[in-house]
Amino acid sequence: MALTLRATLICDDIRKEANGKLMLLGVYTPNILVPEIPVTLPGLSFFQIWDADEAGTYKFRAQLRHRDSQNVIAIVSGTVTAPRAGIGTLTLRVAPLPLKAVGVHEFLVMLDDKEEPAGIHVFEVRQLSEEGSGTS
Repeated sequence: MALTLRATLICDDIRKEANGKLMLLGVYTPNILVPEIPVTLPGLSFFQIWDADEAGTYKFRAQLRHRDSQNVIAIVSGTVTAPRAGIGTLTLRVAPLPLKAVGVHEFLVMLDDKEEPAGIHVFEVRQLSEEGSGTS
């Protein structure tokens, strides 16, 4: 059994409607801008699209870390089930989320107790004063 990460979106929140559709609120494109550091965000959600080569249940462990310092900010674990081969989704939320440094951050997902990440998403946290008044 193998899963391959196809895409990751980061947003403030993910909600599921009564009809099963997902709403992604406050999508970051691509940087996360904060007014100051340190800051605690109410939460951060990750929406991932995975390609499963066959149906199965996978254990995962996700880790959010600051790249330069290697400080781990959050760890989330659980299971995800692919009911059949093909595209599947995974939604994860970290709340609250304390950010202590600007710079490059990594969201790593390890599967089935393996140490090597099956998927890595890289993004940058920037302070608003670094960006001026525009959005990024």
